[in-house]
This record gives sequence, structure tokens and C-alpha cells, in this order.
Amino acid sequence: MALSNNFLITVITIAACTNLSGCSSKNDVIPQSTTTISNIYNSRVHSPEGQSIRLAVNEQLEYSDSNPDGYTLHNMKRPVYNILPNPTLYMFVNHKLSEIDRSPIPAFMTEFKMFEKDEYALPSEVNINWSEK
Repeated sequence: MALSNNFLITVITIAACTNLSGCSSKNDVIPQSTTTISNIYNSRVHSPEGQSIRLAVNEQLEYSDSNPDGYTLHNMKRPVYNILPNPTLYMFVNHKLSEIDRSPIPAFMTEFKMFEKDEYALPSEVNINWSEK
């Protein structure tokens, strides 16, 4: 029982201190201003000469280089990623009879790549030329 009374007194004391220190008023946190939203909008939309900025946006801009490249801008050598050889393999399937109903299956030829996907060599790796022996 004594523990419960001490806990209750502590909670009441903390609540009273918090209430007395309280939050500051709205006027202290947010200063009052005479500027309105329409004043801000008009100052941004109209240039000092009185011409609307919307007219300037519709004009076509001219660029000396319409496609800037990061490598040329920073004077860097462009890396060359060579694709590694992935030869095409051909497979001939001879004619046969199906196992289920013994109907003939004609011969056919199919092709596929040796590897599932194409791989690229790093710029420092030497590209092996498979055509020369």
C-alpha cells in the first residue's frame, strides 16, 4: 500500500511540473507576418520588367551540346566492355516414333547458345579471339 501511495504522489508531482512548465504559446513559436501567399506568388511569377515568367518558359532553349557526355566532360577515357564469345551450337534430332501412340516425329534441327547469357569482359581483361588458332 505504501508503494502505491509513493507511486501516486510521484505521478501527480510529475504531472504538476509538466503542466506548470507547459508549452509556449502559438504566437511565440510562429511569428506573425504581413506577407500573404498572393504577394509571394506574384513576386515569383512576374519578372521585374513586368513580363510573365510563363512566357519565358515557352521559349526554346539553345544548347551548344544537346547530349552532354560525362566522360568527355571530365576528360576520362571511356571503358570498353567487350562481349565474350558465346558460340551457337546446333543439334540435330533424328526422326523417331513417339512412345505413347507410336506416331512418327520428323527429324529437326535446333540451335542454342553455349552459355545461358552473354558475359562481358572487364576493361583490363584481354578479349580472346576464338577465330584465330
